[in-house]
Amino acid sequence: MSKPIRQRSAGQDRPPLADPMIYLVVFLGGCLGTGMRYGLTLANSPATIEGAQPSVWDAIHLGTFTANIVACFVYAALSTYVSRAAWVRKRSRDLVSRGFGMGMCGGLSTMSTLAFEQLRDLASGNVFGVLVYVLLSFGVGVVAAYGGVRMSLAITRVRADHMASSVWDGMAASGSTTPSRSSEEPARKPSEGSSKGGAR
Repeated sequence: MSKPIRQRSAGQDRPPLADPMIYLVVFLGGCLGTGMRYGLTLANSPATIEGAQPSVWDAIHLGTFTANIVACFVYAALSTYVSRAAWVRKRSRDLVSRGFGMGMCGGLSTMSTLAFEQLRDLASGNVFGVLVYVLLSFGVGVVAAYGGVRMSLAITRVRADHMASSVWDGMAASGSTTPSRSSEEPARKPSEGSSKGGAR
């Protein structure tokens, strides 16, 4: 006799590519991140002077640099928090991770613009400036990601400790305590000497 097929609840064990909400949050997050990067680029566009000799600082594009560093920090912090926040529902964690991580941070960060800026500066002869820009981008990006991980680890540790203390406080308020060691120990048998003494 075959067993009845158990129906799945809505959204349970659904592959990510089969969930339309994933597409929606990634799209909205990507629009937000791309708009933020465009705003940073406009706010930090340097004024170019015709015939001026390019300097090291001309090769450091603050708009792209800031966008990439912020994306490294936010994505590392978010990924760490989502992976350890067991008190948040799995579906909520998936949507936040896809929307803000894959969508917003993916739209905010850019490798293509970084490569285009490097090629343009190399064409102008600013080789040393390009080298400094690349080292700063990757070096500060790694440091920012590490800082994001450490921050999320500290936040989740504090939250876990707070939840544990709340559980213990609730147990103490309800009067339930852990059994004492003396109550768990079995009654000791009288020693051989004492039994002989009693027999005498």
